Amino acid sequence: MEYLCRQKIMRTIEFRANQIETSLARHLPQARVTGGRITPSRIYFRAAIPRGGRGGIKSSFLRRDITQRLGSEVKVRRQSGGLEIEAKRSFCERVSLPDLVCALENPPRLTAVMGLDDRARPLLLSLGGSAVIIGEAGQGKTALLWTISLSLAMLNRQREIQIVAVGQVRDRFSGWPHIVSLDKIKNISQFASPHILVVADDLEQLSDSERNAVGRLVASGQKVRVIATTTTRSVNCLGFRFQTKILATAPGQFELFTGHQSVSFQPADITEAETEIVLQQLRRGRKSRQWRIEEACPKKTGWFRWIN
Repeated sequence: MEYLCRQKIMRTIEFRANQIETSLARHLPQARVTGGRITPSRIYFRAAIPRGGRGGIKSSFLRRDITQRLGSEVKVRRQSGGLEIEAKRSFCERVSLPDLVCALENPPRLTAVMGLDDRARPLLLSLGGSAVIIGEAGQGKTALLWTISLSLAMLNRQREIQIVAVGQVRDRFSGWPHIVSLDKIKNISQFASPHILVVADDLEQLSDSERNAVGRLVASGQKVRVIATTTTRSVNCLGFRFQTKILATAPGQFELFTGHQSVSFQPADITEAETEIVLQQLRRGRKSRQWRIEEACPKKTGWFRWIN
């Protein structure tokens, strides 16, 4: 099983910074990588250069040297006091949901684990309102919908949240202990849970009866939330009000908008084998709210970003 956590990312970035410094030493012996910034798809290394050496460096030669050492194309830009080296974040091809969940200590209740933000921190989303995932086909909308739903089930008991799945994703949720069928819903008092999550894949494809049933459910109580996917950017025309919008900017890359906040992130995912283990644990009703797929996965005390 592949784990990807903040500590592993930082170790990899430090290793790459050392590789860049080795290349810099061939041109400017006293140059050092002092830090930088991390986005879901790129790393921007900041290199400080001594004053006497700023004019003698040739960016094209340095770029070729660093590209050969890292094994991927880079861009080198001059900045005040040094250089910026832009490298593709190719080592972060997968963010493991089980790894992120087991890395969290006492996460807030009714919170979904989204993935890693642009500073490699676990990104959490409070279930304070409805959310819509917007993007073209093949950009990972359904996978993100699955991640959000499963993380909520992993971190919350059935008495805290129950899930209603509609549309194309309904069959995939069969066997979940948190699931309640939309066909059996008559009124909100039927639920023992104080919070209800309606999960809908591809809003445009919902039948009129499904759309009307979801509308009645949402109108029946303030603690009903909808998380859905769509390819339509004008989501208001679909008849639902969404407080949070998640836009697919590239395959496997998203940007979250809620209130006056926005954040880019790389979504977490989970394999079929990992999912089956998690569902077995859910059916057995483990008392602990800390979930692990393997005992080898250590607890970590890193901090996270919570979007409320």
